[in-house]
Amino acid sequence: MVLESQLSALQENCGWEPFNGKLYLFSTDEKNWTDSRDACVTMGGHLVIIESEDERIFLQGHVNVDDISYWIGLTDSVEEDNWSWVDNTAFNSHSDFWYDKEPDNWIEDGKHPEGEDCAHMKDGHNGRFMDAFCFHNKKRICESKAHSSQCSHGG
Repeated sequence: MVLESQLSALQENCGWEPFNGKLYLFSTDEKNWTDSRDACVTMGGHLVIIESEDERIFLQGHVNVDDISYWIGLTDSVEEDNWSWVDNTAFNSHSDFWYDKEPDNWIEDGKHPEGEDCAHMKDGHNGRFMDAFCFHNKKRICESKAHSSQCSHGG
């Protein structure tokens, strides 16, 4: 009962939304992937690590609005085609977490030979992941298992 009231207070006052024992914040501002990762850490969390289909569906319900993209905590910037989460755990998921023909590591006609190394979720793609250039600005989904009473949301 106490935990539920604390979670409710965080949601009302800070914008964090509870689901299955975790808290999520959907930013209103946009940053590149690295700055988004750092912003989540500053708020006492990290870019979201999606561990189940239920969690992906919950996030999809928030992402499917107004053609907006949200960074998630998944990258292959260390080693191409070796996707891992921000906590360095390997991405061990079904291919159906990716949108059709993703990840495609697009290099934009040779303009960006490093390709697309950061993952995001976007409206219109049923909560499926897409890879993108990490320098693009997008909103972000932060996740926290525990949250301090301080509400620093940075968007």
